[in-house]
Amino acid sequence: MVSFEQYLHRTPVLIDKLINKPPDAGKKTSRHPLHQDLYFFPFRPADRIVCAWTAMEHTYRENGCLAVLPGTHKGKMEQHVYPKWEIITCHFADSSCHYIECEDFQEQMTNEYRDMYRKQTGRQDGTIQDLWKLRSRIVQGKRINL
Repeated sequence: MVSFEQYLHRTPVLIDKLINKPPDAGKKTSRHPLHQDLYFFPFRPADRIVCAWTAMEHTYRENGCLAVLPGTHKGKMEQHVYPKWEIITCHFADSSCHYIECEDFQEQMTNEYRDMYRKQTGRQDGTIQDLWKLRSRIVQGKRINL
């Protein structure tokens, strides 16, 4: 927790999910296209969110290692496709974050999240924010906005 507190400057209060990204064995089954993680988060401000990736096996370029393009976090949000792979990541946000309405170019992702909510709850009226509330857990502190 201490390292996340250093990045967030506050105690993290929310964990969203763990996603398994197994190394690729040459079948390109676990490769993910370059993307901006923030695209998939229905909350802001961005400087209060940490997305962590931890390799659980030896990784290198040929088996799907993580790649980073420095400075791209400061650019505009691009259209994304949500891969249909089973993956593991961790997302932390602090108590000052709040849910946002997703933009038009996030419609495909928003619809997929709504479908997940309907399957998990049987309800038809859920929002993307409802799904995140259902799936996320408090790590420390109090749930204020999230």
